Amino acid sequence: MSNRASLVRTDFKDHSGTSYGYRCYDDYDQTYSNYAENPLPADPQELLNIVICELSNDTFNVILEVALMKGMYIDEDWIDREELNVMVENAIKLKDQLDKKPRSC
Repeated sequence: MSNRASLVRTDFKDHSGTSYGYRCYDDYDQTYSNYAENPLPADPQELLNIVICELSNDTFNVILEVALMKGMYIDEDWIDREELNVMVENAIKLKDQLDKKPRSC
C-alpha cells in the first residue's frame, strides 16, 4: 500500500473573510490549520518551516513521521524521503532557534 502524504497550502473562505493555512493528509488521517494571517509561501522549505514552527498539531506530526520514511507531496512537488528529512531537520533547527529567543510582552 502506498499511503502517500500531502501538504497543501489552502485559503479558507467564509462569511467573515479569508484565512490561510494548510491541509495535510494521507490514506489514514487528515488535519488542517487556518491560523495564518497571510498566504503561506509557495517554496516547500519555507512552507514546512512555518507549519513545523507555528502551525503543527499532533495529527500533522503523525503524518509527517510516516512521510519521513517515504516522502510526501508539498503542493504539486514530490519531495523524496532523503530531501524531506533534510528539510524537516532545517525546520526543527529554525524552531529551536526561535524557541530560544526571548519574547517580549
